[in-house]
Amino acid sequence: VLASASTTAALTTSPIAIYPTRPTHAARAPVPTPARPRTSVPAVTPPAPPRTRSSRRAHLAADLGAVAAAVGARGLVDVARDLVARRPNDERVLHRFTEHLKEGFNADPVLTTASYDVASRIKTVWSVDRKLRLQRKDRVDDLRDVAALRVVVESGEDDDHGVALCYRVLRRLASSPYVASVGHVKDYIRAPKANGYQSLHATVVPSARNLPRFEVQIRTVAMDRDATHGDASHRRYKRAQRRAP
Repeated sequence: VLASASTTAALTTSPIAIYPTRPTHAARAPVPTPARPRTSVPAVTPPAPPRTRSSRRAHLAADLGAVAAAVGARGLVDVARDLVARRPNDERVLHRFTEHLKEGFNADPVLTTASYDVASRIKTVWSVDRKLRLQRKDRVDDLRDVAALRVVVESGEDDDHGVALCYRVLRRLASSPYVASVGHVKDYIRAPKANGYQSLHATVVPSARNLPRFEVQIRTVAMDRDATHGDASHRRYKRAQRRAP
């Protein structure tokens, strides 16, 4: 009995023997998670805005200037830029006065029975540069014929009637409400050039101040045929100019 009592006391005083604790282990280090490779997202470039007319003219001027500088014609750079800058107004005035001329033909009792054709042209960079040097001028706006209209009337077999129609067209144009003045008239019909060229030339100043002046050339079909293919053709005229000292 004493032995069992002592044994019981020992058991009660030694709880460790009855409930042994689990061995403690060192805390495990967390296993690092492998980083996912970052994929580079390509930058999204917004689409370029469409070019406006002004930006297209600026690019055209830059291209013309680069070409002119590359070939050594540095004087053409300013001419090209000036022509590009004024081209919208040149095109506008030629278009408007083509319509005004058609209205004048339809309203005139004599011209309304005549056949006619109206064509327009704008001088090239090379032509403007050459004329500026020949006339010793500095600015493109100093020239009166950068833009031009050509009116060709059909006179049939009657040359005198065709000549009368040319002068009538010029008078009709001068009396138009869209015209401020008509000046610098060159009458190559009554006083032809040495090569036989015949035509009426005049400078027209529009009444609208934002429109540039332009040249009008008026001739008959026979005069135009000779100016285009005959001895008075523009090509032969330019060739003779180059041969002149």
